[in-house]
Amino acid sequence: MRKAVTTLLLGLLAGLAGCGDDGLVIISFRSGVVVGDVDCGSGGGSFDLFDQQGFTLFVLITDDTDIILASGNFGTCNDIRTNSAVEVSGPEDDGTIRAQTIHLG
Repeated sequence: MRKAVTTLLLGLLAGLAGCGDDGLVIISFRSGVVVGDVDCGSGGGSFDLFDQQGFTLFVLITDDTDIILASGNFGTCNDIRTNSAVEVSGPEDDGTIRAQTIHLG
């Protein structure tokens, strides 16, 4: 938990410093279930996340996204399965999260 809070604060500070006076960066930490098909391609992928608040969000996976398996090892987009529980963190904009980290569990 401490690592997540530290990551959040550092991300917010970096985002505010880089955006100037009129910029705002929202870093989301969402838990939920993967719904629908997972689309994995070269350099990333995407899936829909039904979160604990009852919202469906679009999650974008990039080359920079860290995917962490339940074992603690690194995984790939191909390890993400429909109906699996996940935790996603990353900047959110209009219902889309650009995933920085995805924890499978």
